[in-house]
Amino acid sequence: MEENTVNAPLADYGRPSGFDEVWKLFQETDRMFKETDEKFKETDEMLSKRFRETDKKIKELSALFT
Repeated sequence: MEENTVNAPLADYGRPSGFDEVWKLFQETDRMFKETDEKFKETDEMLSKRFRETDKKIKELSALFT
């Protein structure tokens, strides 16, 4: 058995991935990042709208006291 200098179990990770497999994984990861980015944009737009509505309501209520 090989010397284990990091005190972690040695594992057999199987054969190395080929270029095509790695490329497919990168493409899938890129697709997932794009989906996540789109969800963040939608959420940001929704929150911005709600903050504007809340600010408007606070100003209206504030006007009642001034």
